[in-house]
Amino acid sequence: SLSKQNYKPEELLTATGVTTFCKGDAVELQANHGALGYLWSTGDTTNTIQATETGLYTVTAYTYCGAIQSTPIQIQVDDVTPTMVNNDSICSPTAVTLSIDVAQPNGVVKWYEDLNSATPIAEGTSYTTPVLSASKTYYVQNEVFYPGQTQFNEPHDNLFGLGGYNSLANNGYEIFDVLKQCELVSIKVYAQVAGERTIQVLDEDDNVLHSATVNLPQGESRANLNFMLQPGSNFKLKSLQHPQLYRNNSNVTYPYVVNGYVSIKASNYDDPANGDYYYYYYYDWEVKELDRTCVSEPMPVSVFYTDCVGMNDAQPTVYCHVSPNPARNQATISMQSNEAQQITLTLQDLNGKTHWSKSLGKVQGAISHAIPLQNLPQGLYLVSIDTEKSTYTEKLNVY
Repeated sequence: SLSKQNYKPEELLTATGVTTFCKGDAVELQANHGALGYLWSTGDTTNTIQATETGLYTVTAYTYCGAIQSTPIQIQVDDVTPTMVNNDSICSPTAVTLSIDVAQPNGVVKWYEDLNSATPIAEGTSYTTPVLSASKTYYVQNEVFYPGQTQFNEPHDNLFGLGGYNSLANNGYEIFDVLKQCELVSIKVYAQVAGERTIQVLDEDDNVLHSATVNLPQGESRANLNFMLQPGSNFKLKSLQHPQLYRNNSNVTYPYVVNGYVSIKASNYDDPANGDYYYYYYYDWEVKELDRTCVSEPMPVSVFYTDCVGMNDAQPTVYCHVSPNPARNQATISMQSNEAQQITLTLQDLNGKTHWSKSLGKVQGAISHAIPLQNLPQGLYLVSIDTEKSTYTEKLNVY
């Protein structure tokens, strides 16, 4: 027999979790109905991928009747990593004001004495150190609060098909899955008569997990529930008594999904063999994702203690600048050599291990050179410019 091939684009791609999250998290995207294979917008050909970056994701499903491209899914990854770290250097004991730049004005920047500290020593985008007489590295994290977004689940009302008020002989309920922890804030109902109803969430073994008694007016209204839902399958949303509420008995098309959170998938009176489906009572579910706080990885911010150049000392013969800083994959060092001299560039970590070195030969004037950073662990590195007379050092954050 032939299987269904006229799939709709929205049926081909499913997010198995929330589509907005903090950097470092991921969501699995699942392709459906590709009997002959898949091709993702990322170039992958598996039936699932892990989305970790902001963007629009699509998949093309290859069926016996041709190729069908999915409706795109938008993934939003909130990256609160500081956009710039401003290190400093000193050559005599003094206090230093360190600073970072962040993209989110509502974040809380916390400074730590070292990488293992649990208690911050200061908050804000800048920090003034005590008097330092040696090199010192602090660590900073950016924390940004995101209030949970609210979505309203289909069906939004009872106008999509025929129906009526339930009889006193039957009490239907909806069966649903929870994909990720969220809050069922409220629902829309249509009451035949005014009065109190007790609405409950039960697990598949009929244990009562949540219960709220609400006073409903006659007609359309919203009932506030504020049920905190935990992930799981086959929960039931029902009334403790015959509620005399409206339900639909035609044009019901399960599932009804709040993407990444809730899937309303059936009622207890459905009869799939005869094509009979019912939707009971509870419309326009107001589902709120949990509030969340995104926290950046600890980023080093350093003060470098170097030898001072006195009044009678030779003036520097090389001026240099490393950019971008922080950097990933590659940075560029720009130099100005005031006299012809042999120059060697070296990249080392704070343990003294050399990761890259390049002899430039004899240099005079302005020159720029790329520094490869691929596959380097995140952290603080030192770029050294060795000349015939001295060594100059610039710090470089790799993220």
